[in-house]
Amino acid sequence: MIKVYTGFNYFLYLCNVKRNKVVTIKNTTDMATTANKIETALKIMNQHDWYWCMADYTNPAYGNAYGSMRAFVELVATIENSSIVKALRDLWKATYEYVHATMFGSNDAAKAEFKAKEAELMAVIKPTYAVAA
Repeated sequence: MIKVYTGFNYFLYLCNVKRNKVVTIKNTTDMATTANKIETALKIMNQHDWYWCMADYTNPAYGNAYGSMRAFVELVATIENSSIVKALRDLWKATYEYVHATMFGSNDAAKAEFKAKEAELMAVIKPTYAVAA
């Protein structure tokens, strides 16, 4: 049986095949609910190579990072709740800023700021996180 992928499903298929570590979704019909989309977006963000800019030109890190960034953007765009979309985008930016603030050494102020912002955004993204934290 041959599967035919179209639109966003085709994009995810390409990410799986060509960038083999970007997204590990086997069947895109599993992403039917917002909760599944959120979990997948967080998984993409956790698997993202934040240090891709440190690789030399022969390393595939740039392509992998670009693929995971695009997959994150496309997936978040399919979420209908605008407050969750904004929180996920802000979490991506906060993670980026934290990684670059601590790239060459520890920075306790940046870490404390990131953890506070992460807890605030995760409370919007997943309300059960606020209860557990």
